[in-house]
Amino acid sequence: MSDAIDRFQIALSLRTNDVGAMNNLALAFSRQGKMSDAMAEYDKALAIQPNDAGVHHNYGMALMRLGEVDEAMAHYRKALAIQPDDPELHNDIANALSRKGQVAEAINEWERAIQLRTNYFAAENNLAWALATDPDASLRNGTNAVQLAIDANRLSGTNNPLVIHTLAAAYAEDGQYSNAVATAGLALEQAAEEHDIGLADAIEAQIKCYQADQAYHVPAQ
Repeated sequence: MSDAIDRFQIALSLRTNDVGAMNNLALAFSRQGKMSDAMAEYDKALAIQPNDAGVHHNYGMALMRLGEVDEAMAHYRKALAIQPDDPELHNDIANALSRKGQVAEAINEWERAIQLRTNYFAAENNLAWALATDPDASLRNGTNAVQLAIDANRLSGTNNPLVIHTLAAAYAEDGQYSNAVATAGLALEQAAEEHDIGLADAIEAQIKCYQADQAYHVPAQ
């Protein structure tokens, strides 16, 4: 990654107003966790081209990593005004809305993302999780969650522990507790293989719910 940073810095030394190179350099900084450097490059890029949707989108993702959800949303909204049919933007806006507890609005954005891109497993997985686990019963729909999670699992190659554990939660919300227990067991095995301790611990706690014939719902904010 340091090679990428060097390459983009050289490009900028030759073309000082190259917004694309600034955007790429900011992404490289962000991937190394150098967030202040990344945001400085985004600011430079937007000073030159304030209507660059890609820069606004990437800036928003960097801010989300820092937990600055409102600031991220502002950049997402600017990007969406420029590119209203970008499915990834709708997915990321939905994720931000969900973080803010605005799940009904998030569901609308995930549905829009899926309309714009068929076989968009990330959005399908996110929507399935919300429909299966939201604390608001009026927003949950186990049957739809199962359909979405089955498709997301297929599209992700049936080996993504995060997607498999979403499918388990969807089965439980739909009252299919034996399927939930079995599927959560597969998710746990995959998470252990990938040494994802945090996810494995969460799955183990959720299995206890399924074994007791209970669905798992995230705590209310």
